[in-house]
Amino acid sequence: LLGFLTVHPHDPNALEEIERATQELGLLGIKLGPNYQNFDPLGPEAFTVFARAQELKLPILFHQGTSPVEH
Repeated sequence: LLGFLTVHPHDPNALEEIERATQELGLLGIKLGPNYQNFDPLGPEAFTVFARAQELKLPILFHQGTSPVEH
């Protein structure tokens, strides 16, 4: 099994949580759900998370499928 972390790109501590989750917990990737977390996957906050994931060579998964969430 491989552990993945999640963060909210708008959280001011998102990068610190990525560090903690990878260094202390040994998690190996990031899973995001923009439809549930209500963030723009093309927004600047998301790209900050993407850039750090790239630096750490972490894969990013996006939640796929139908959702009962209405916007």
